[in-house]
Amino acid sequence: MELWFLLDTELISPFLVIGIDIIVSNFMYIKAIRHRAKKYPKKYHKERRSFLLLLLLLLRQIDI
Repeated sequence: MELWFLLDTELISPFLVIGIDIIVSNFMYIKAIRHRAKKYPKKYHKERRSFLLLLLLLLRQIDI
């Protein structure tokens, strides 16, 4: 999912676009890991923690 076209409109910051792109790619990666979670449960939980931490940092950046 590419969101670079939003930079032209100057409605959102470049940091937010990069963050959303990272979240989407991490979500797809975690979805693939969840599919194999029976073989690699520790790795899945580690990736999920890092994903949730990144999401928390981005939500603080947005200032909801």
